[in-house]
Amino acid sequence: MSSLVLYIKNFFVKNKLVIILILAGFLTYANSLNNEFLFDDQGFILDNFNIKNFDIPKIFTTNTVAGSGIVSDYYRPLTSITFAIDYKFWGQNPFGFHLTNLILHILTGLILFLFLKKIKISELVSFFITLIFLVHPAAIEAVTYISSRGNIVYSLLTLLSLYLFAFSFNKSIPKISNKLLLLLSVLIYGVSIFGKEVALGVFPLYITVLGIFYLDLNLSIKKFHQKYRAQIIDFLFIIWIALMYMILRLYFLNFNDSLNFINAQNVYTENLAVRIYTFFKIIWTYLSVMLFPYPLYFERDTEIVTSFFSLPVISTILLIITALGLSIWEFKKKKTIYIFFGFLWMSVHLLPVSGVIPMTYLLHENWLYMPLVGLLIFIVYTYKLFLPKTSPIILKSFIFLVSAISITLIFLTIRQNTLWKNPQTFYEYNMRFSDSTRIKINLAAYYMSTGKVEEAKGLLKSIIDSGVPSHKAHYNLGVILDSEEKYKEAEQEYLATIRLDPTFLYTYHRITNLYIKMGQKEKAIPYIKILSEIYPEEKAFLMIYGRVLWETGNKELAEEQFKKAITVTNHNPVILKQVEEIKTGKVSW
Repeated sequence: MSSLVLYIKNFFVKNKLVIILILAGFLTYANSLNNEFLFDDQGFILDNFNIKNFDIPKIFTTNTVAGSGIVSDYYRPLTSITFAIDYKFWGQNPFGFHLTNLILHILTGLILFLFLKKIKISELVSFFITLIFLVHPAAIEAVTYISSRGNIVYSLLTLLSLYLFAFSFNKSIPKISNKLLLLLSVLIYGVSIFGKEVALGVFPLYITVLGIFYLDLNLSIKKFHQKYRAQIIDFLFIIWIALMYMILRLYFLNFNDSLNFINAQNVYTENLAVRIYTFFKIIWTYLSVMLFPYPLYFERDTEIVTSFFSLPVISTILLIITALGLSIWEFKKKKTIYIFFGFLWMSVHLLPVSGVIPMTYLLHENWLYMPLVGLLIFIVYTYKLFLPKTSPIILKSFIFLVSAISITLIFLTIRQNTLWKNPQTFYEYNMRFSDSTRIKINLAAYYMSTGKVEEAKGLLKSIIDSGVPSHKAHYNLGVILDSEEKYKEAEQEYLATIRLDPTFLYTYHRITNLYIKMGQKEKAIPYIKILSEIYPEEKAFLMIYGRVLWETGNKELAEEQFKKAITVTNHNPVILKQVEEIKTGKVSW
């Protein structure tokens, strides 16, 4: 018994920093486990046939929300598979989805800790960087918001790939093991892109890791090339994978011919310089969120910057020059490149969402999940550049300060998690900071689901009356009017929805059922036909289409739909019986 106690004690002493990181991550996000589904969780998971049916082929060959009838160019099949696995075990219970997010977040932190140590950052500094990363409120949108899981998935895998790449420099590992590590590093990087495509931009970090080891080993370029040729080839393979994936997306997996770029024509979308100027302004918002994370809210917006001679542009250029100047100073003084590594880390993760290529949204807090790590590395090594000597007093002061900051961040994150508890709390909180149409529509949808119909109607009518074109506002108002049996008014709202967005397929099912209730089945045919063509294996749509055709006298076409439904269900006796009842008129709507 005493030997077991001694073993446990030694284990905790040996792994105390890892255990603290795990406990800190869990403590910080434990109160998010009982939060409900929010926002895009509906389209990404709850209404998504591909997720619910665990349809791997469709997950990899269609856009991420295609299973919900939404046309989009989002493509995150690996993240969708994790949702499908969760749905298999948890169904529509959000607890399991939040638990997966939390576990993945903690694993990401642990791999970050190992990676930082592997690239010669001290254990204490690696620990505190990881600790702040795990508990920082800027990560809430990536961790607490289920649909943002892609940020964690790609981060976990790219960090694992970088860790294996750095680990291959370990002299004690035989060459055969090194080659295996490098092969795994390349493969995992390739897989990470399917988590979220921001991973495409991570490849410059590998050559910076090469630079860190080159400077640490103090070898000539020739000797370094000879000794670590495999690592250089590995880096080239990573670039090749990034290029191949881009070609794949552009020519074979470009579902909406847009790749989520803004189709609107305005000064922002038509002028590259304006997009860069605006991003320079956004950088200061990001820095303020990472350095002073309060208040945090979901729908952020910013003014478009059109002039080079503006404070945000000039100040950002000075900031970049300062960062590069510090990097050069560190290199000359210490022969290390950690300040540049931190700056590059932030840059490669933000560049894909910088607006250089117009994006649907200008800024989001979940995009700071990985850039936060780069900022922390940058701050620590800038501090060390100015205070190179660490006395016991300075070290204790540093530990005390970072510990105090971490505890403060934990409380801020726990508090912010409560604001994500349920749709009403979340949307009403965010409306204090934003006049977002999306927020209003989703709050109205929540009011509808909880019986607050008049509140929902008021919000939806205010959006429509404001002149903002919103197909979802018309759709949700149509649903309310439909439920109130105001069929003519509901019809007008559904038709307005289709005019604004013909790809919003929820409307087709609704208007089909509406026309059936109104006894105007002929009007329903075009809409249910579209659904049956888009979902050729969905028996419900096939049966409804067949039945409408049968009852409107189109019996030959109806027979085709019945045959498809029977084939899809492998001659299911229930379907055979339903077909017979429809033909004999023994079933009513």
